[in-house]
Order: sequence, then structure tokens, then C-alpha cells
Amino acid sequence: MGAREDLLQTAHALFVSKGYANTSVGELARRSGLTTGAVYHHFEHKLGLYRAVIEQIVDDVAGIAAEKMAAVDDPWDKLRAGMNAVLDACLTPPVRHAYTEAATVLGLEQWRLLEASRTDHLLAGTMAALAASGELSGHDPRFLAPILKGAIVEGAMAIVTADDEVAARARVGESLEALLSGIRRRG
Repeated sequence: MGAREDLLQTAHALFVSKGYANTSVGELARRSGLTTGAVYHHFEHKLGLYRAVIEQIVDDVAGIAAEKMAAVDDPWDKLRAGMNAVLDACLTPPVRHAYTEAATVLGLEQWRLLEASRTDHLLAGTMAALAASGELSGHDPRFLAPILKGAIVEGAMAIVTADDEVAARARVGESLEALLSGIRRRG
């Protein structure tokens, strides 16, 4: 592993465990075996390093969701697989950190753009497949996809901020399943 990768791995561990504000560039350098100048060689500023760490976390979650979705053929099962992968990821410290701190540090708009750039295509593609199959109860997937995404994101926030994340994960999953059953064409 190279110096940049070592730095990213160290930054990941420190940002997730201590938070952005409580992690200094000096500590990042020391723990990575680098000078502060070397840290700034790889990243213009601490915020750029933080963004790279958050990008890794979002990429990991999107990759897991895509993998779970690819393992099934039915569009409803794909939708559930992706949704459940995201909700399950909310039980991990990196994802809890990303949902609770990234919007504040990066700014809400930047956080939303980053997350959307990695995941929107998964949801939009699945919703389009459901619409093409006639399985959406007359709902336009162009509007339904962002509404459903909002429900998933708010569900994720409920999990990561709950006192009992495991119980919250179960309840959020049940609630989102109820929402999905309401948009599915019957018959």
C-alpha cells in the first residue's frame, strides 16, 4: 500500500471514531507515518481528505447495494435488496458517521450530490423496470423514485440516530415494506 492509501486508511479510522473536528492534520500525519507536508501533498486540505473518506464509504455502500441487486432478477426483489443493503449498512460505524456528520462537514448540498452520484442510477433503473413491467400502480417513476429515496434516506437517519439501532433497523424496514406494498399494482 502506498502513502496515499495509508493516509486514507488512517483518516477513515480517525474520522469515523473521533469525528472531523476532533481529528487534526498533525495526528493524521503522525498516525500515517507522514509529515504534514506529505498530507498536504496528497490532499490540498483536511476537507479534501475527509471528502475522499466519505466517497469511499458511499462507494462501499453503493457497491454492496448493486451487488445485492444484481443477485436477483425480479424488479421488486431488486428494489428490496438495494433498500435492505443500505439499511443494513446503517448499522456499521462508517455509515453511521457518514449519515450523522458528512452533511454538516461537506455541506448538505455537497453531501446530497455525492450520495446521488453513486446511488440514484440504481433506484432509477429499478423504478423504470417496474414501470415498464406495469407493476407500479399508475405512478410516474420519475417522481416516485426521489420520493422513495427520501423515505430510505430518512429511514437511514432514523437508524443511525436511534438509541437502539438494531430495533430501529427492524422498524424502518417494516415501514418501508409497507410503503412499497402501497405502490405495487395488485392483480
